[in-house]
Amino acid sequence: MTNHNTSLFEEEETFETHNNLDIIKLEYKSNYLSNWHDLFDGYSTLYAITFSSQTSFLIQIIKKFDYVEIIFGNEAVISSDIEQIMAYQHRVIEEISSQNSKTKEYFYSRIREGSLKFYVAKKKLSHEKIYLLSNETDYKVITGSANLSYNAFSGLQSETIQVIEDIEGYSYFINRYENLKSTSTNEITEKVIKTFNANFVENFENTPFIEEAKVLKIIEKNQENSKEVKFSFDILKNAELLKKYMPLENKQPYISVSTLIPHIKRVKNMFATQNVDTIEQLPSLIIDMENKHVYFQDNLLDLNPSKEEIKADIELFIQFLNGYKLFNGSQSDIEMTLEKYYSFASWMFASPFLSNLRFLAYKFNKKTDPFPMFGIIYGNSKAGKTSFLSSLLLFMIGDDPKLPAIEFKATAINHIRNTVKGIPIIYDDMVSAKFNINAVPVIKNDMFGLNPPLTNYPVVVISANEDVKVVQPEIQRRIVTCRTNIGLDTTDAMKRNPLNLLRKKVSNAFYRAYLGKFIEGYDDFINPLFDENKDDYIDVFEYSSTILKNLIAEHIDDVPEYIKVYALDDYFSEKRTSLFAIKHIREAYQNNKKNFEIDKKNNKLTYTNPDYHELKRIKSELPDSLGAKQMGQSLSMELNKAKIFFEIDFKKSIF
Repeated sequence: MTNHNTSLFEEEETFETHNNLDIIKLEYKSNYLSNWHDLFDGYSTLYAITFSSQTSFLIQIIKKFDYVEIIFGNEAVISSDIEQIMAYQHRVIEEISSQNSKTKEYFYSRIREGSLKFYVAKKKLSHEKIYLLSNETDYKVITGSANLSYNAFSGLQSETIQVIEDIEGYSYFINRYENLKSTSTNEITEKVIKTFNANFVENFENTPFIEEAKVLKIIEKNQENSKEVKFSFDILKNAELLKKYMPLENKQPYISVSTLIPHIKRVKNMFATQNVDTIEQLPSLIIDMENKHVYFQDNLLDLNPSKEEIKADIELFIQFLNGYKLFNGSQSDIEMTLEKYYSFASWMFASPFLSNLRFLAYKFNKKTDPFPMFGIIYGNSKAGKTSFLSSLLLFMIGDDPKLPAIEFKATAINHIRNTVKGIPIIYDDMVSAKFNINAVPVIKNDMFGLNPPLTNYPVVVISANEDVKVVQPEIQRRIVTCRTNIGLDTTDAMKRNPLNLLRKKVSNAFYRAYLGKFIEGYDDFINPLFDENKDDYIDVFEYSSTILKNLIAEHIDDVPEYIKVYALDDYFSEKRTSLFAIKHIREAYQNNKKNFEIDKKNNKLTYTNPDYHELKRIKSELPDSLGAKQMGQSLSMELNKAKIFFEIDFKKSIF
């Protein structure tokens, strides 16, 4: 038998270094006496990780906060064996379910209103106890050895309690918490608590671990086995699933739930493996700015691909965009569409950096508006909008997962933004009613990702039908818009499928090189944000499009005219957001001047149009400075300002 005891005087062994350790550097400032009331008072939000708890104490803590999330870990779980995980989850739910009816009803009411969430470990967790407290202005991290119990926080037993009171420390720990929650826990729902059965054999199908498995159809098992990976959002069908969804790891075999459930009742023969041919998982792009690294699906990307690879991708990129020159539309409309599509691509390429830029701007008291997290492409139904967005994803990650517009709901969107890392979320084929009802409250939520801070959540991109006539004024500065008037005939649209060629040939070298250039100059780019005494802003649109323009010019000789530098004003100036109104008024004045009434004495221009809805759309696009007012079929505005804005010398009609 091998003797595993080691002597202090044995010859030193050599141990290989496999993985880097995550070291948190702290500085001792002081120590002071306090009590648990003062320690937790004054904050509205709590995120907690604890390995044991006392329900009566738990309730007192929960009542102090407007919103609470608690992860129950387990020091008894020494591996990720399914038997241990399920036994532990059963024990945690048993503890919650065994409370008196008044306590349980309090839990139910808070869970129903969405202000309380319980999570339980489904993997072995580290033993850290973390309590993250925040309100609108203040942040606190409590960590150390204390579990969430009265004994631990009453001074009755010796505990190490450390406090960090700054946003940097809070940001670090909230990211750890979110990562742990998304990869290693299941949610304990009201249904799970209410249907609890104390007999484990009778209750095993009610554990959160199996509830999740029933939805995913597969259970992860810790063995290596290479499988084809498909990036997909299909399994994210509703908010409840989003809350429970865990991104699956690559190269893992899985156990069929239908096979597992009958066998698990027999305990000794629980596992009967059944391989699956395709693994569906969420794409993840994580940027480590400190080390200048980018990870895609946890794999380190090469940000210095060969010139030949970059050139091949760029030629495909230009070839794809030039294809829009064959669409139906005026020459000016086609040229405008190419500029809009390319500038939209420049924003999407930069999108993995935007959440971090927003947080930095917020942290140093700068405006967050210059870093919009939403985009929309709308207009003609045969303008190639879906193909365009799919092509951009192919250049970025080599696949084009999208969500159907029916899933565009405020709660679901925020859940998925907490789940997906870096890669744009695309909602395809949006209709006007869906957009108007759900888009405004989500897009206007300016504090998402700022409090509590998140620095790696994705942008949301919407492809909308032509019945979306206009983007509401209250969200125009929060969303990158791209409206197009070109299109294809029905039969031409049926025949064209440029994505097949891209899927076969794109290598992602172009985008990897772009990421490398972006990161290379990033520190100098963000430097103006750090001076809180200046109201400087940094133009990520100009920065991104400059990188793209230079990168393209380095590798091909014939650079199209639409490949140029686009600044913030090119996306959000009043002329940009009022393109339809400007075009309509110019054409109407050119073709039918008698519909315009010019009153120089009162500095008033009145335009008459029998189409009330079209007039309303024009009015909604016009800037407030024109003083536009609609009365039935008439639209009036200030004459002098209208002349400048529309670049028309309005004169009275000879008629």
